[in-house]
Amino acid sequence: MAVRDVPGDAVDPLDRAEMFATGWRWQSPLGDRTRSIELSDDTAGVAVHFGRRTPWVGNTLAIGDAATAIDPLFGTALHLAHDAILLALDLLPGRDFGQAEVAEYNRRSRAVSTRMRDFHALHHLRAGSKEAELPKGLARTLEQFKRRGRLPPFEGEPFEADAWLASLIGLGLTPDAIDPLSASIDPARAAHAMDALATRLAEATERVPPYPQLLSRLRAG
Repeated sequence: MAVRDVPGDAVDPLDRAEMFATGWRWQSPLGDRTRSIELSDDTAGVAVHFGRRTPWVGNTLAIGDAATAIDPLFGTALHLAHDAILLALDLLPGRDFGQAEVAEYNRRSRAVSTRMRDFHALHHLRAGSKEAELPKGLARTLEQFKRRGRLPPFEGEPFEADAWLASLIGLGLTPDAIDPLSASIDPARAAHAMDALATRLAEATERVPPYPQLLSRLRAG
């Protein structure tokens, strides 16, 4: 369910994803409205089985939702469309293209959408979805993270490592052991570095204008 509403006076600078007994609710405050989406358990169970067709066939190239249908959590459909356009521009040599470009586009597009599916499946599984078998990419990620907090590399990874870490830790997943390189750092030194970083971040936020003022400046050009 998607609901659009006029935002209140206090503009929230953050997108919010909250887990409830019925599934997930995602809120994204935009310039002139607020978009809110809630997924029930039944909807979430179906959404993990995402839909995808071969995007480039002959002289026809499907972009965004026309190529990959994924649930609206986190608004990733726009991300997929943007990546698809950039990939097409990268691989199109001009009006003359052959099967090599078509096959490479479809391969790389498939890698991005598959990894996007893994990220969504993580949240649905933690929300109680009755998925019997983990997607292979997600299973590999969970295994590596559970072992020593590592994130395995994937071609076409659409999310930064920080997004994966924030989701994994935020959903209550923690490694069984830390990475040996991390263990070699003196705890007092690490704590001092984290305190210094927190201080710099706090000072930086004091220098920037409030979010509504910043939006007004950006809109004014």
